[in-house]
Amino acid sequence: MENTTNIEQIKELLQNAIEVMIALPLGSNKENILSALALQAVLESKNKKVSIYCDSKEVENLSFLEKAQLINKQIAPENLVVSLGYTKDQIEKVGYESKDNQFNLIITPKRGRIDSSQITFMTQGINTDLVIVLGAKKLEDLGDSYLDHKEEFASDKIFNVDNHDGNEFYGAVNFVDISKTTLAEVLMPIFDVLEVDWKNQIADLLLMGIYLGTQSFQSQNINAQTFMAVSSLIGKGANLQYVVTSLYDKKNKNEEFKSDVAKDSLDNVLQAQTPPTPFMKGQEDQIQIEEPPVFQNTGEF
Repeated sequence: MENTTNIEQIKELLQNAIEVMIALPLGSNKENILSALALQAVLESKNKKVSIYCDSKEVENLSFLEKAQLINKQIAPENLVVSLGYTKDQIEKVGYESKDNQFNLIITPKRGRIDSSQITFMTQGINTDLVIVLGAKKLEDLGDSYLDHKEEFASDKIFNVDNHDGNEFYGAVNFVDISKTTLAEVLMPIFDVLEVDWKNQIADLLLMGIYLGTQSFQSQNINAQTFMAVSSLIGKGANLQYVVTSLYDKKNKNEEFKSDVAKDSLDNVLQAQTPPTPFMKGQEDQIQIEEPPVFQNTGEF
């Protein structure tokens, strides 16, 4: 199946959806989780009912974000609903017993016997009309969420969004852009066509994703498009200082999270807000130009 690059088709797909499930790969990183939270915020602003499923320890490391605390680890098992063609007043009691490796549901009527023709069965689980899979090369990457609920991942209702080379294009609609360094960058044109209200911290969430996905903008995979995306998000209201301080606030995260990126990243970012004065040192009454070490005569050649 060819990649779907028609943004208007994607816009129509998302506008027509009512209940949406966002699924992430097993063990997803923080960047992908932040992208999912941003997508959830966008869709909920369009009055969609959205749930996120992600089995990853990194969810806990983002618990300072309120919505992250509501991410489901796994899709809940389906319920078996047994319906009887009787009113509550006609039933004496309902019980159960476990015997010989068999579970028995026992229904006792007030009079007579239960007519088996009046019994019906149905399963009750999640009800979605669109499944958005973020950052997964193949459906098996989702782990038990997919393996235990394959019927929920029918290809005709999957929207596959990714930036990995080797994606299997398993969705009815596929939006895969391997030129993007982060998943957050892939989502940006989708958000634009949906005419997003960027005031709902959506820009901050995407900027957090790019910041972490590029190792504080130090990744070797970073390119000009990434910096253009960062500039665009700041123009839409993202606050870089808020993003960085939120990620490094000691009140909101543990030592494991802090060790993911160099501890001096915050200082580097904040210092970059004032013009640097290379090779200069001085006091209030004087400034002295210091020769760079590379030019100093050390007596050695």
